[in-house]
Amino acid sequence: TYHGGFFALLNPFAVLCGLVSVSMLAAHGAAFVKMKADDIVAERASLALRIASLAAVVLFLIAGALIATMIGGYQLVDAAPLDTVANPLLKSVIGAPGLWLTNYATYPWMVAAPAAGLVGGVLATLLARSRFEKSAFLSTSLMIIGVILTAGFSMFPFIMPSSLDGRSSLTV
Repeated sequence: TYHGGFFALLNPFAVLCGLVSVSMLAAHGAAFVKMKADDIVAERASLALRIASLAAVVLFLIAGALIATMIGGYQLVDAAPLDTVANPLLKSVIGAPGLWLTNYATYPWMVAAPAAGLVGGVLATLLARSRFEKSAFLSTSLMIIGVILTAGFSMFPFIMPSSLDGRSSLTV
């Protein structure tokens, strides 16, 4: 069951994540249109690509800063014992701001995901004015893959964190 109101779902961070997604996908669509269109339409798509990819990069950086400083995260301290009946409430979970970033210290290779998101967005912004339409499209693809993997890597091993009780969260 859900405990909370409409504004618990529509909080400022959720809106920010939605804006990251919309700007990222708008950049990808603009890169596709730029690749397929000619003349005036391609010029308009180029402008849309520059604006959307730059917005995606800036918003992604703001979201990362908020996750590092203000947004509460969870960390699995002790998993449920494997030699007993499966009960997810037997695990120990702590919650505090910045805990979504602990996986990057544990698994340094995961830093490649946010780096790919940022590099893809910056490359798309730079390639928007060029004649390398396919490279711009691949750059926005890299940005999408990097941003989605960043969310997954940050939350691992949590799949659906519970805001009521961290122990009730669905984990891998």
